[in-house]
Amino acid sequence: MNVKTRMTPSTYKNILASIKWFYRNLLSVKKLVQRFRSPEIALKPISVPSKVELQAFYRVLTKPRDRALFRIYATRGLRCSEILSLERFRDIEFQNRMLMPKKEGNASKHRWVSFYNSETEKDLLEYLKSRKDQGSRLFQ
Repeated sequence: MNVKTRMTPSTYKNILASIKWFYRNLLSVKKLVQRFRSPEIALKPISVPSKVELQAFYRVLTKPRDRALFRIYATRGLRCSEILSLERFRDIEFQNRMLMPKKEGNASKHRWVSFYNSETEKDLLEYLKSRKDQGSRLFQ
């Protein structure tokens, strides 16, 4: 069985790149490496919902928590873990409509701020009024 048929083209291309690097940089066999051919990988376009589809989805949300979570997630560009880690009184500045998510465990992002609009504020305040618990996390 051919090794190429047992793995995805992306995996095969990554393995081949490692082998090429090994031969070129460690063994200094540059002419041999020139003969290696990587597979062509067709890019799959990402399907993104239209604004109309997002609005239709938002309209069917009935719970204040879902509406607030959707608005923040769809408009702020925050990672899911950043949104779920938000604390009501420490990471949200209501006066300036500012979110300050915590830094995650990796070094790719540092603590930064994200601002939300008046529509998100309306949903957020409605959600907070409807909450029965007193937990510190914004979304339980």
